[in-house]
Amino acid sequence: MAAQFSIQNHLPPPAVERACQQVFEDTLNASTTGRIRTGFGANGGDHNSRSCQISQQNRMKKRLENFSLIMTTTGAEIDELVASLKQLLPSFAPHIKDAGSVEQAEPALVHMEENDENFHKYNFVKRLRAKIDSTLGNLIDEEIERHSIAPNEATVNQETLVTKITNKILQCSEYEDMPLITIVMCQQLTQSLKSEVSAACNYLLENFDTEFMAEGSDKSTFGFTSDVMFMHQDQFNTILEKLDKKKPVEMRHESVRKLLRITSMDIQNCDVWSHIRHGIQDALADSDQLLWNTSLTFVAKSLSTNNPSTREIYTTLVEFLSSQFLFVNKSNVRSVKTGLDCRKPEMIKLLKGFRLMNEFQQQVPQYWVRYPEKFLDEVIESTLSLLSLYTGSKTGASAVITPGHFLALVDPKSNWLRMLYDLASSYVETRITQKDIARCPDSSSTSGDNWNGIYTGEQLEFVYFIHSLSLLSRLLCFQHGRKFFPIKLKDRDEPVTITKVVVTLIQLLTDANCACTHNRTCVDYEPCCLVVDMIRRLCSSEAVCRICICHNAVTEALLNPVSYWLNESRDANIPAPPEVSLLHVADILAQIASTSCGRSHLLYGEDADAESASRTSAVHVLSEFSKRALSGSLGAKYPKSPALAVVGNTVFVCRQLYTTCEGLQIIYQYGLHTTIANAWKVASQEADRADTPTPSTDTNMDYSSANIVLWEDMLRDNLLNFAATPKGLLLLQQTGCMYECITYLYNRYARKMQVSKYEKFGYGYMMSQITATSPGIVALQNTALLPTIIYNLWNILESGDDHLVHIPRAWPVEPIDKAAKKIFLSLANVLSSYVAVNEILGGVPLPTKDTYTLREIPDSFAGVIDRIVLVDTEAKAHSLFNFEQSHVFGLRLMSLMSSCLDTMLLLQTQYKFQEVLLNAQKENTREDSSEIVIDMLSLERNYLLVKTYQTGGPSERILPPRTLDHEFQKKAGSPVFQFPLFSSFPIPKEYCCTIATKTAIKQESDLSRFLSSGKKSNSNTVQWLEKCRKTFCSVLTTKPDLANGEVLQDLLDQLSQVLCSRKEEAIFPLMEYKGKDSTLKSMKLTPTQQLGIDMTIRYGSRLNLVAMNGESKDKLTHLVKKVQLYWKQQQRSCPNSRLRLLQSTSTGFDWFLATIYLMMHGNTDKAWKFLQTFSSLATSAYLWINRLHCSVHLPEQLMLSGIPPWFSSSCHYIECILQAEVPHLYSAFRMSGYSPGQICQQWFRQCFWNYLDWQEICHYICMCIVLGADYQVYLCVAILRHRCHDILSTMQRKELLEFLKEQPIIGFKVGEHLEYMQQLESKYRKTILSDMLDVAKP
Repeated sequence: MAAQFSIQNHLPPPAVERACQQVFEDTLNASTTGRIRTGFGANGGDHNSRSCQISQQNRMKKRLENFSLIMTTTGAEIDELVASLKQLLPSFAPHIKDAGSVEQAEPALVHMEENDENFHKYNFVKRLRAKIDSTLGNLIDEEIERHSIAPNEATVNQETLVTKITNKILQCSEYEDMPLITIVMCQQLTQSLKSEVSAACNYLLENFDTEFMAEGSDKSTFGFTSDVMFMHQDQFNTILEKLDKKKPVEMRHESVRKLLRITSMDIQNCDVWSHIRHGIQDALADSDQLLWNTSLTFVAKSLSTNNPSTREIYTTLVEFLSSQFLFVNKSNVRSVKTGLDCRKPEMIKLLKGFRLMNEFQQQVPQYWVRYPEKFLDEVIESTLSLLSLYTGSKTGASAVITPGHFLALVDPKSNWLRMLYDLASSYVETRITQKDIARCPDSSSTSGDNWNGIYTGEQLEFVYFIHSLSLLSRLLCFQHGRKFFPIKLKDRDEPVTITKVVVTLIQLLTDANCACTHNRTCVDYEPCCLVVDMIRRLCSSEAVCRICICHNAVTEALLNPVSYWLNESRDANIPAPPEVSLLHVADILAQIASTSCGRSHLLYGEDADAESASRTSAVHVLSEFSKRALSGSLGAKYPKSPALAVVGNTVFVCRQLYTTCEGLQIIYQYGLHTTIANAWKVASQEADRADTPTPSTDTNMDYSSANIVLWEDMLRDNLLNFAATPKGLLLLQQTGCMYECITYLYNRYARKMQVSKYEKFGYGYMMSQITATSPGIVALQNTALLPTIIYNLWNILESGDDHLVHIPRAWPVEPIDKAAKKIFLSLANVLSSYVAVNEILGGVPLPTKDTYTLREIPDSFAGVIDRIVLVDTEAKAHSLFNFEQSHVFGLRLMSLMSSCLDTMLLLQTQYKFQEVLLNAQKENTREDSSEIVIDMLSLERNYLLVKTYQTGGPSERILPPRTLDHEFQKKAGSPVFQFPLFSSFPIPKEYCCTIATKTAIKQESDLSRFLSSGKKSNSNTVQWLEKCRKTFCSVLTTKPDLANGEVLQDLLDQLSQVLCSRKEEAIFPLMEYKGKDSTLKSMKLTPTQQLGIDMTIRYGSRLNLVAMNGESKDKLTHLVKKVQLYWKQQQRSCPNSRLRLLQSTSTGFDWFLATIYLMMHGNTDKAWKFLQTFSSLATSAYLWINRLHCSVHLPEQLMLSGIPPWFSSSCHYIECILQAEVPHLYSAFRMSGYSPGQICQQWFRQCFWNYLDWQEICHYICMCIVLGADYQVYLCVAILRHRCHDILSTMQRKELLEFLKEQPIIGFKVGEHLEYMQQLESKYRKTILSDMLDVAKP
């Protein structure tokens, strides 16, 4: 009921009558107010007094004639009054609750109109108002008229007038001017209402139970509203006496019903509660159905209250349930074999009791945190004491029905165990679950569809198994639950471990005789589905998965059905494992592979790493099975091969492994990328030949055509995911399916679909890998991705879509506001690498026009640069609605792209952006002065000009700020901007920092002395090489400043000669230079190369390495031509390639050559000698970016891929080590959608120019040559680890891409991180260096 309270015991009739009297007064007030609002002053002011008197007499006569009829009350009206009171009285409950006594409750009821917003909506109030209007309405109107014409009432407000009229009517006998008839009518009306209300209240009191109570409702156990009833201690004693089991059932039932009307807190605080508690238990145990049902209702009502006292009610219920199992004759012991008849009253009572207990168990964790530990202790201990009954009984045919069976019937999924989640280990006794765990693998059954109210023995055992399985899975998810294991059982010699339990369940799953289904919409209690859900739950946590699942025994049990197909000597009579078992196994393995510990276990096995891993680990079995299944070589001895769904799910598990760098290293040897590509090509052909499925028109048609389309998409999706790693991207390119997979990627990326059910994001990261390569960006150009980015960019910047409703945004505060940030990052990600810019913008002129139409959207990236970066005409400026914001966006984008030196050279030579910016600065001056105006655009242009002109590491150049420094302006006499703006090169000296020159005094070191002794002995042995490495490392870590100049020249000279004589190092033939001087003189360098030479000489002169004159430039030009001619002798011609990169003879400016030239202090002979010798070493393939460009030393297929070894190997292993050594850093890259390979390849391409100081660049070059090419990988990992804090913080601000590309590497010293790099070498060299030396292998 909405409210259950007793008027007889809680509120006496006089109080109710007084409350109704107040309702009458409030209603009269409301009626008077309404009449005043509609009639006050409408007819007053010019009445004739005589006509007014006659009118009043006539109205009095008519009123007297009808009054007797109005006051006559019929039986139907009495019924209506009773119904309206039944509606009104429950509204008293909140006021009575808040009061502590009847005296306190009465004032609250008197002011109900003020406190109850629904007061005038009650039927009783509406009925009363109607009677007042019909009886006293005319009298009220007359009083209003009289006051309206009275001269002294003109200034009376409405509230005062209402009070006067109401009081006069209620107290009419006290007014002399009130007519006698009116006095009689008011008194009779009042007496009539009082008598009617009194009669109705007496009727409700006599029939309270019938009118208000609702017993025996089984629809819900909880949801009661607390009764309000105040009792003395004597009344509680009376109830206790009547509860005695010796009393008649009717008397006990009446006592329980009275308890239902009292709050639980009052009952439990009384002196006789402990005895009442026993009386309730006796009532629950009674055979009378009405008595125990009412007692259960009392328990349910008490448990619904949210207070600590509920624990005593709960323990009362639990003790009752325990008594039903403890005090049972042996002849009446319930056997599982005989089943359970739920139609019997005693079974109904037990089931209701267990259901009530279970509901409380599931609800109490929501609020028990507010209660003391004793509350928790008592609830838990009582629960365990009940469930531990009969745990020592036998299983099988002689098993007895335990409390666990009943709990399993009402809660098969053991949701009650949530009550123990915060439980300490001391709360639980192992006896409760030992038998449950032991029984788990022993029972399996299914229940019938048509249930007749009787559970058979098999059904009871099955539901008990389901409950035990769910309970077990929940326990294993928690540390204290796992402390139960190992368990020692009486009938077993060996203890039961977690691994044995999991293996046994998996054997149930893979049993060929087990009827399983893989339909996820199947019955919730299908055994195989429950086992799969349990193991998936265990895999949801890294720690739980490591402890429970990552064991060889578990993996072997899972792989048994898979290994069956790989066993060449298998018996043909042994049936193949059911396909549904294989599907379940694949689901579990996919869940395991989604965790880092599970993935490592599948790759290397239990307690193994990459070095000690055997060929028996799970990845080898899965890869072999997938390869044979896709190639159709599994069904040699059997006519039927595994279904496509089985093969697809197994390939998906392999895909989760090869999307990681370490997983791809193992799976690569199986050639799975080729096998999947071949299978996809076959499926694609079949899909083209298949009819389009239309089930709506042909209900009997075969769905094989739909299946083959799904199979095709599944294979293409798995093939696409090879692009998640740099080496995998190379494998994808070599399959010839790059374009189809990229198109598929774009379709999913555009629809914002997640990569898989275990990866919510990842396409952005994959897109970053793809745009870092020439074939990837060319494939993307064939999709609508790039036009979509341009369209979205223009729509955000300029609101170019006339069909969209444009809502004006807030004025941007940041240079790039939040709305444009996402599209800026997408655009920057695509144009981050030089190869992407070269493929998109190389050789593309600016589409400059004389005029632009309004809202004209550019159709290419060249058009974007023309419109928002190189705004050099009034037509371009006028075509922009948001000129400053769009231009700043373009300048920021240009700055980000120009961080790559090759990109900067390309854009400068093609578009002359520096000249455009200088001219814009020149025009941005005041009319009366040549001083450049300082604004947002001039500061952005100034920053970009300095950045692209000046070269140097963090301490070798000064980059001006992009905003005004307010702290600087506060200083007295300080200008607005601390740096001078300029409109022509060279830049002012304020931007040129002083680079400390080394002392002219030659300081000897261990390295210089060693190199001097090496010259004398002319030694090139292995011992010399080892000693050289130790000496170099010692100097680099202790005295790095001494490793410079001539020392490094001698080191490179001698080391290259020694390494050239070692076959394992000199993997390329040392070819003879066949160029002629005449050929060199006639060679013309590209504008890009000429600009790169100018930058090199300018940087070298600032470092005091070469002179700033024409001679130095001519020497470097000669060296560049000579090396370029030397490379032509070793290159293939690819004029028909779709890649612009392969059509040219170089891949950007040769920054490695420029570095060596400066290291040799401009000595071209020394530089040429070293470069020619170094070109035969394996290290040259990774340090010298142009070394293998279109090289004949690479397999033709690998060369035509356009993906160089330094990307597919070095960048690949950088990600591999990051994932293993600094996983949180790797996760930051994944979440940002920007791969570490993107920035690392830029570092490699320009030899860390503009990122490291010159000395660190020299140390990097020498370290990789002395210690091995793999140190290139270790150095990048050390740099990223050094910048870990900044990377994580910028990732959260979504500025990671800008930070890595634009900010130099501050504070990094190669020598300081050498020890960490040596640690990485000891772990990974065996794998990495061997793979890097084999450059001919993908």
